[in-house]
Amino acid sequence: MVKIFDEFDADFLAIQRDGAFALFWGERRYERALCAGITIKTFSRNMVERLEKRWQDLPETGFKVGVASSRLLAKRIGTPRNPAQQEPVWAGKAVNYAAKAAQGTDRHIMVVTGSVWDRIEKNDYLAISCPCRTGPSLSIWEDTEIERLPDEDPRPRDARCRPSGATYTERSIAPPYWTASAAASPHETPPPSGS
Repeated sequence: MVKIFDEFDADFLAIQRDGAFALFWGERRYERALCAGITIKTFSRNMVERLEKRWQDLPETGFKVGVASSRLLAKRIGTPRNPAQQEPVWAGKAVNYAAKAAQGTDRHIMVVTGSVWDRIEKNDYLAISCPCRTGPSLSIWEDTEIERLPDEDPRPRDARCRPSGATYTERSIAPPYWTASAAASPHETPPPSGS
């Protein structure tokens, strides 16, 4: 995940417990965040397929991805002039909303908040599927409600084919330019009681 966030020039990245999040600001922040999220979601599906082939009794696992945006103030707080006693904090909703979006979905799924969708819906490389299987389609996104968030938010329903993924990612980042936050966390279902 860290390599993926880095590949899409995340401006800040943090690993917390069993998940990670990245902050994107500046030029093409929405496109970079979405491309990172799509790549993480696709990596999750491919990784789990390989793991399940090797270990049939593997607990259900995989990454969930949420993307949100808001104004955000990021600052290090703690003891002055002692970086060992300082931690970064974020005042704003983006990280919290992205985490809630990720928590509220299933593994291998990405959910974006309405504010992100409003910015990317006109980018055909993010909003429309590749033409390889059944032709271009708007049906890769569906409305979903994120619990504890006020508006309905679209989430992708299916993945693009492998050959078109890189091309669509490349073209998604092209102008026009539009801070976005992406959070991803692995999902593991505990074994049934009594196991």
